[in-house]
Amino acid sequence: MLEQSDRENLIAQAIGHTVVAAASFEKALLAEIYRRQLDADLPIDEVEDRFDSAPGGLLLRKLREQGLEPALADRIESVLKRRNGLVHGVIEDLDVIRAMSSGENIKDVVASIEELGSDCLAVSRELQHSLATFVEARHGVSLDSLAVALLRADLSEVPDPEQRATLEMARALIELAGWTDARPPEPAD
Repeated sequence: MLEQSDRENLIAQAIGHTVVAAASFEKALLAEIYRRQLDADLPIDEVEDRFDSAPGGLLLRKLREQGLEPALADRIESVLKRRNGLVHGVIEDLDVIRAMSSGENIKDVVASIEELGSDCLAVSRELQHSLATFVEARHGVSLDSLAVALLRADLSEVPDPEQRATLEMARALIELAGWTDARPPEPAD
């Protein structure tokens, strides 16, 4: 049987991974809002100020207004509800408390948390695919090519500090997704 500190570490690691996946998921929702805005030839600044740090529910509401497919909207809503339950209610979840204190059903608890992270990433990848298609159609270059170029770029040569910071963040997210300068991340099974 695992010691309590080991049980707590297992659960904390699963939560940590899932929180990172959930953050990526929300950035994918935001990118989809931007893509739909550009696709409709509407200005980005109309949505940028309002949605850049908006909660997931507000992002989903905007995506529904923009015509997001109902089945995908429902999946996103389900992931958001589960994410909110984890983030805002983890310490009130009896299964989590029991798993930490006694080890009861710890494998199931960790698996459930990790499943949420996987679901966040699956939706993110689905949205990334529509963004990739849009970028290629609009600009004639693949998203993979843009990502590789960004990974190889010398960002110290970007004179504007705000643009450089944005590119550095994009590079960090690309690396977090598992991209290398040679190939994109492997799709999930």
